[in-house]
Amino acid sequence: MRSLHLPKSSIDESKGKFGYINIDGNDRPGDYRQGSFIPIVPITNFSSVTSPSTNAIYYVVESGNYLQFDGDTWMTVPADKMKEVLDKKQYIDMPNQEWASFLNPRNIYWGLKISVELK
Repeated sequence: MRSLHLPKSSIDESKGKFGYINIDGNDRPGDYRQGSFIPIVPITNFSSVTSPSTNAIYYVVESGNYLQFDGDTWMTVPADKMKEVLDKKQYIDMPNQEWASFLNPRNIYWGLKISVELK
């Protein structure tokens, strides 16, 4: 649930936050990703990121920018890559067990075995 980008209207500020930083979006529970997982981590300031990942995309809350760490410097994520990540919802962290998420059909066989012993 934390990886979903929920609409701002679904968060009631008077009752408190979820306990984490939400990125505004149009996701709903039940949405799933298409493709590989690319985490989007919301941050309020760079000093809180002590060991940034080169695989993650960081969302700066104050500016609304998406940044990525290339190992040496911070750079803005290209618009076409960001559009693909958001369109395919690749930021949704879901279990990698598709059989549990999508209930793949199972084969169930019923049978009767008769054994006759002749002497």
